[in-house]
Amino acid sequence: MASQDPHIQNLQRIAEKQMKSSLHAQFLENCRAENIIPKGLQLRLKVNVGNNSSELQDSVDLLSRKVTIEICERIRDDHLRRSTEYGCLLDEVRNELKKKMSNADMLTWIVKSINKRK
Repeated sequence: MASQDPHIQNLQRIAEKQMKSSLHAQFLENCRAENIIPKGLQLRLKVNVGNNSSELQDSVDLLSRKVTIEICERIRDDHLRRSTEYGCLLDEVRNELKKKMSNADMLTWIVKSINKRK
């Protein structure tokens, strides 16, 4: 059966990875647009020097926020890069499948796969 073909299974895994990377990148872009830092990426540093100076702590908080924003942007860029790489891999696997399967077989498998996901 077509669903047992390792190329099809590989295609499905790569497509899921591409979707996840793309969604993560979009999420981080949306956070950036709304000036929000995701909770899991927030950096907090409590300064215990300088007689607990609120000015020093405010300065450190501002610096931490700038660094966190930069980290978020780098993670977003990495997800975009991976999504592009997965897209190229998908094209390669699709081309291999075209050599092995008829268009009708491929269409049947795609419809079954979509119906399963629904």
